[in-house]
Amino acid sequence: MMSEPLDIRHLRELFEDDMGSLLQLVNEAVDRSRILIEQIDRFAAERSSESIGAAHELRGLLKTIGAQELASLSDDLEDLARSERWSDVLHRSAQLHDAHKRFEAAAAGLANPRSD
Repeated sequence: MMSEPLDIRHLRELFEDDMGSLLQLVNEAVDRSRILIEQIDRFAAERSSESIGAAHELRGLLKTIGAQELASLSDDLEDLARSERWSDVLHRSAQLHDAHKRFEAAAAGLANPRSD
């Protein structure tokens, strides 16, 4: 079962009525996570242990923001990199890219909520 790309219920409680700051935080997480995923790709292609640190940072960022699907994939990727299973790391990274697209769409939906 796939989790939601973005669950910000806990952030809504923290930010209360300050939706602007919440959106800024989410957008910064989208941008930073994109950079980290690019780093993971590069490090994995080089079979570098630096992919472990990038995956760890990505996981922490995503858990904080409420992007559990991506956080889970990052956690798996970190374990794979620790085990030096580079082909699996590259495969998981491809899944990260797909999940990140869903995360970006969910983040964009916060700024432009649909009115049904």
